Amino acid sequence: MTAFSSVFADPLLLLPIVVFFMVFGLALVPAQRQSRVSERLARYRLGATTAASVAPAPTRSLPKPRLEVFQRLGARFSNEKATQRAKTWLLRAGSPMTLAAYTRRRRLFTFVLTPIFALLALAGLGLKPLGFAAAAIVVLAMPRLPEISLKRKAKQRGQEMDNVMADVLDLLVVCVEGGLSMAAGLMQVANRMDNVASEEFQRLLDDINSGVSRRDAFLALADRVQSDSLAITATTIIQADKVGMSIAHTLRTLSEMMRTRRRQEAETKARQAPIKMMPVLVGFMLPAMLALLIGPVALEVMRTFR
Repeated sequence: MTAFSSVFADPLLLLPIVVFFMVFGLALVPAQRQSRVSERLARYRLGATTAASVAPAPTRSLPKPRLEVFQRLGARFSNEKATQRAKTWLLRAGSPMTLAAYTRRRRLFTFVLTPIFALLALAGLGLKPLGFAAAAIVVLAMPRLPEISLKRKAKQRGQEMDNVMADVLDLLVVCVEGGLSMAAGLMQVANRMDNVASEEFQRLLDDINSGVSRRDAFLALADRVQSDSLAITATTIIQADKVGMSIAHTLRTLSEMMRTRRRQEAETKARQAPIKMMPVLVGFMLPAMLALLIGPVALEVMRTFR
């Protein structure tokens, strides 16, 4: 309570939060006005039938560009590119929430939590360089937290797919060489596995059964998961299907390649283990060893000179 009382007692502490809300409030007003004018023009165009029977609808000129900086700031939250990017990352993360829920979360972090934490940083650290630096870090980092969390989930999902792709291809090789078709082999993968691969290959089968071509279905599969192994597999199967190669031989080659890739990744992680252990050794074990070795000697020297 003392922090909030000091904040409201000093008007200078309220200045950053007031400026923040004013900037983003003014940023959203031109964008909303632009959309309303566009909707009215669209209704006028749809209502007009012919120039002879119906009088021409009144046309309104779009507002002149004003406050371009604010428009760019508002477009950052409402343009199609940002929406498409959010849809892509939601798809790669396994669709943990809807696009509307993700948009609400971003607005919550941007317009509610960011000003609150920036204000608390200024109230706790004071109007000093350290306080302004902390507030700036909060303003820059807090709105990006939902996107960072979504990208982290997508990366974890891609790593899980990389780990199971060798087993998926082994099962596909057994099914195809045993006389089953490619679709039947994918169905066995979807039914027998209980991981991210089963979900994605079941969706691949649903796309193929709904009339999507095999090429487009595999391209969509590679785009849904952030996995290099899956992208290589999808591209190779598409090329083999295009040139008429044996799918069994292609899958056998892919299986051997994925086994080699997984072994190489394990060897790379084993080589990186000593480097990752070095900060722990230097930061925790080395000071403890020095304290055990030098501590008794230092105490004895202090006792002698005393």
